[in-house]
Amino acid sequence: MAGDYEQGGELELARRSRLSAASCLWRAGRSDEAQPIFDALAQADPARAAEVQEVLNDLKNTTRP
Repeated sequence: MAGDYEQGGELELARRSRLSAASCLWRAGRSDEAQPIFDALAQADPARAAEVQEVLNDLKNTTRP
């Protein structure tokens, strides 16, 4: 979906879709796939990197290893 949003010029929705996808992967125990998505989001928009880190910290504190 993120790609579709991006093609349609809906960049915020694309970012939110990627953040959601990474969160779902993390909760499913696939942190090795989620981490690069979180990293890319933080690098793509450094002004919002703290928000991405906050989501990741919450996931680390609420999900089991």
